[in-house]
Amino acid sequence: MALFQGLEISGFRNLRDVQFQPHPKLNFFAGANGAGKTAVLEAIHYLVRGKSFRSVQPQDLIGRDAEQLLVRASLKLEHSDHAPVEAAVLRPRQRRQQVRWRGESASSFSKVSSGVPLQVFLPSLSDLVFGGPGERRKWLDWGAFHVEHRYLEHWRSYTKCLQQRNALIKQASERQQLVRSPEFRAFTDAMIGAADAVTGARLSYLACWRPFFESRLQQLVTGSALAQMPELNFRPLGSSKSLSLQELLVESASRELKSGITVYGPHRADCELLLENLPLASAASRGQGKLIALAMMIAQADVIADRTGVSSVFLMDDLDAELDEKARSRLYQALSECRAQVFITGVRPGPDKKDASPASLPDSYALFHVKQGSVTQETV
Repeated sequence: MALFQGLEISGFRNLRDVQFQPHPKLNFFAGANGAGKTAVLEAIHYLVRGKSFRSVQPQDLIGRDAEQLLVRASLKLEHSDHAPVEAAVLRPRQRRQQVRWRGESASSFSKVSSGVPLQVFLPSLSDLVFGGPGERRKWLDWGAFHVEHRYLEHWRSYTKCLQQRNALIKQASERQQLVRSPEFRAFTDAMIGAADAVTGARLSYLACWRPFFESRLQQLVTGSALAQMPELNFRPLGSSKSLSLQELLVESASRELKSGITVYGPHRADCELLLENLPLASAASRGQGKLIALAMMIAQADVIADRTGVSSVFLMDDLDAELDEKARSRLYQALSECRAQVFITGVRPGPDKKDASPASLPDSYALFHVKQGSVTQETV
């Protein structure tokens, strides 16, 4: 992992000629709505992953009066005595963008993203608790990808077989046509084998993640009026039945012909949170849901650091929403302990000492004020 030591941003949305030196742990960005706080996080995200977390066209990121956008960072590599390295992206309106990593041109953002792993906390974070299985699968895959050896290889193999199997289902007019097809049987067998590998890796990851989650949950949710701690109910194949994938495929054959897709498998897995054997989504408040989702994400960074020695970079947008002062203080303490460099936006200027004991506040942090596209640092 690489720590951000210096950032330069210009022509990115309303940000113009911004330069600052981040704190190695906690960085707070305060300002009115529309001042450019989220744009700072978005610029970091664009530098690392080559896209916006707002799902817009890259050209829309260039400021109205700018001819190009530039995001450049000085990065200190962990466990290295070498001088900081540079990562940069320059995107003109009329020409192709240029990406640089360690002083050399790069054909894509892959080298930057592999050197700077990101965890993104958006206002929709509570969808991990209240939303559908898709968001939780993304969260699960991100953790397994970093922790479990060959996970990406297994997942790619599975999805390739799944796509080929689905194509044959769509072409078939009756069940017997599929049963007689040696090609369909071959893809089904290969898919089941890859599915076993994917599920095994996911289970292994969750087993490592669970104690970290329980610890973070105790830390963040204390006093939030939950009757008891929620539990994670993992359905690896998207079914509540205790059947193998082979058995589920036989049982769902008619449904597959009607829908034209494979109904069960790791692509339909879910990590549902339960409270007293009921879905947590129906029992928790929005604030509690956000705290639980935060515990899930921070625990993921914990297990990645524990298993690989790699720290994370957190981008946390609009942290104030749905959290009171005491909840925020507990969160700041958790972030101080976590192996991560954190960038936080909010209307409030940093940690609120009003309702918190000194022990629950971070020892040091950087506070930046964002106003009309400019960023200034305040001494704290």
